Amino acid sequence: MDIIGDRYSERVIGNVLRFGSQLANAQSAVFFWLDDQFEFSATDEFNMPGDFISQYLREIRSVDPLATRELSQRKARVEMLHGDAARSSGSWSNYVNYLESHGFGDEVDMLLWSGDRPVAGMAMFRPVDKTAPFAADHRDWGGIQVHLEHMIQMHCKVRADRVRLSLAGRYGLQPREIELTGILVQGARNAEIAEAMGISVSTVKTHIVNILDKMGVHSRAEIAACINYLQFD
Repeated sequence: MDIIGDRYSERVIGNVLRFGSQLANAQSAVFFWLDDQFEFSATDEFNMPGDFISQYLREIRSVDPLATRELSQRKARVEMLHGDAARSSGSWSNYVNYLESHGFGDEVDMLLWSGDRPVAGMAMFRPVDKTAPFAADHRDWGGIQVHLEHMIQMHCKVRADRVRLSLAGRYGLQPREIELTGILVQGARNAEIAEAMGISVSTVKTHIVNILDKMGVHSRAEIAACINYLQFD
């Protein structure tokens, strides 16, 4: 399910990176989206070393004590490298060495949720020579996380994810039916949908009949209206 981008979505990630870094007194930061397995699938960076992410993906992800999948499973929202949970990891010292090789001495991660699942996150870093670790800095970390989480809710990717999950969970649409609705709401005709999806026009018509029945609506316009509502539900 794709939702057409907008100017807000184009600006919001840069704003999240800047505001989050300022609020946390962090030198550098990475914003990342999470896939359905709670692994990060794309990143934006603020003041990061050029090879940090590539080395992380190539060598370090498996020893990360702040790994997004584990944080997601624990329903964590804020976790710090020098906090008790991270320090209990057997790979903690290896990860610290990796950070220090890039000039970082500490890290705080925040998962940003939409509904009952995390959809994105922020990793923020302080340099080795910063005196106070995040864990000893008595900021309102929960409040910062809530603020950043609120900022991304109207991003087109979060709205699209919200629609996709609602169509599957609330109405029982299958992945190909959800894909079709994403094309349909952009005003595509049956032939254009068929070409985009690599299926016949008759199959498109069958899918649309099934979608109308599952969603309890009677026209393509009502499908579009329902999807528009689900973006903000």
